[in-house]
Amino acid sequence: MSILRVYGAASGLDTQNIIRQLLEVERRPLRQLQARKAGLQLEREAWREINSRLRTLDSRALDLRLAGTFTALRAVSAQSEVVTATAGAAAQPAVYELVVEQTARAQRVASTVAPGFAAPLSGTFAISGVTVSVAGAQTLADIQAAINGTAGIGVSANVIDGRLVLTRRETGAANPISYAYLGGDNILQQLGLFDSAAGAVLHQELQAGRNAVVRVDGLRVERAGNVLTDVISGVELTLRQESAAPVRLEIVRDSDRALEAVRAFVEQYNAVMEFIAGNMGQGGDLRGEPALLRLQATLRQQLSQQYGAVAGYASLQDLGISTREAGGTHGFSQAGKLSLDEARLLERFTADPNAFRDLFAGEQGLGRLLSNYLQSVLAFGRGAIPVRESGLEQTMAMLERQAERFNARLEMREQQLLRQFTAMERALAGLQTQGEWLAGQLRNMGGFAAPPG
Repeated sequence: MSILRVYGAASGLDTQNIIRQLLEVERRPLRQLQARKAGLQLEREAWREINSRLRTLDSRALDLRLAGTFTALRAVSAQSEVVTATAGAAAQPAVYELVVEQTARAQRVASTVAPGFAAPLSGTFAISGVTVSVAGAQTLADIQAAINGTAGIGVSANVIDGRLVLTRRETGAANPISYAYLGGDNILQQLGLFDSAAGAVLHQELQAGRNAVVRVDGLRVERAGNVLTDVISGVELTLRQESAAPVRLEIVRDSDRALEAVRAFVEQYNAVMEFIAGNMGQGGDLRGEPALLRLQATLRQQLSQQYGAVAGYASLQDLGISTREAGGTHGFSQAGKLSLDEARLLERFTADPNAFRDLFAGEQGLGRLLSNYLQSVLAFGRGAIPVRESGLEQTMAMLERQAERFNARLEMREQQLLRQFTAMERALAGLQTQGEWLAGQLRNMGGFAAPPG
């Protein structure tokens, strides 16, 4: 039901402003609810960010749990322009000497008859056992397109100086290009590639196919291609050019991969600890939060403990990952951040990569222990952080319901005040009307007339 609003018509009061001020006083608890909800929203966003950062840290810890991170090998060629190599899982650390006596090549031939055939040509022929169909060819380019457009064809065709040039797609001395006439116009014979009657090739050989020859530690190896996967166990060799002198090839531990994994972990750990410290400090959204204090302390403890001496590597400090402050004081910096001495880390890795692997990826290694802890605090529905987030969301929902009820009461209170002030204005207006009527009656009574001025 709408209320006729009369603002101060009879009383002369600014009743609209009075109502607004009264409601402002009664709205203070609502503002407190809203402020509390806003604070909880900031807390929830901070916990969500911590959750995200910890999941990234867990991913970095998982990389440290993988033995392959520290056992992977890489091949280092002293002359990459001569030979390159890739080391796989089956490779073993070793040093080889390679001499590339010759690289493999593909056969290349050219037609021996200049263009000038009677167009159009339509016919069917085979090149190395694959059928090619030509319909209405007017130029060599049409024949070239027909050959290159044939699925599974073992050659590529080009037109150079008015002649058709065919190049085998595979290298090697075996299986040279072969031809067969199948029907229609004898296109191969007209081009000077193949005499079908005599069964003789007519082409000009521009480059003979040949095998690659390489000596590995003095042992002669011959293969049809330049990519050798079965010569050194677990190693793929790619021959690029001949060499007169031996080329040194080393299969070594991939220290770059190990360093990158550790570096990425340290950087993410520092990002987590810096964010935690910032939120716990003066003005932080999670200042004094017990769950965050426990998280910070546990992370510090995880990285400062002894992991069991293996070949002298018992802690991160043994590997060059320090928890010292910049000034040299032992212990964590204020934010709990780590520093990485990459030179020392590489030195330790090179000295004993297996011990290095065990400290990070072993059953009681840092990667496994930290990952287990992180997964426990991040577990959906039961981990400390998801539970904290859920609790905040429930509290925020409760505050939202309280605010809705409070707003409803304020609306009712506003309607009540409007009715009361409207009634007051009407009553005053009635009194004023009665007063004016009485004054008029008195003026009409002569005895009560006012004396002349």
